[in-house]
Amino acid sequence: MVLLAGLLLGACPRCRADSVDITLPAAMTFVVSDLGASTGATQNPTTINYSNLVGSNLRIGIRADAANFTRPAEAGGYIQASLVSWTSSGCGAGGTAYDGYLQQGSYTTVYEGTAASNSFDMTWTLGIITQAVRAGDHTLTATWKLESF
Repeated sequence: MVLLAGLLLGACPRCRADSVDITLPAAMTFVVSDLGASTGATQNPTTINYSNLVGSNLRIGIRADAANFTRPAEAGGYIQASLVSWTSSGCGAGGTAYDGYLQQGSYTTVYEGTAASNSFDMTWTLGIITQAVRAGDHTLTATWKLESF
């Protein structure tokens, strides 16, 4: 069985940083061939990169827009959004990148920093799926949040 789970990452319409140029990943794809094993995203690792931060410190967060992936029509169980996690690495001086997982309703902090520019890698994982799900495209949208603090 091959299950394709996609994560669409949207921009936050109310995001505010004093001023910053930033690159964020737009989508992650997980091609699941074994429900009993964790699966890395095909785009791993993704790089978060920002420059020209003017003003306050920068905080980056992300949240799932739903508790579960949307399943194909007439599919079995659901894949929980909280099964999507990441580890961070390679963060430069002046910032801290955090490991975490998606949650619905609240933003998980991915990064906090004071540096005018920085970058770090995120390695995405879809955890073990314990419910019986049908093969096909399962999708989930998530929203990034950029803020000054």
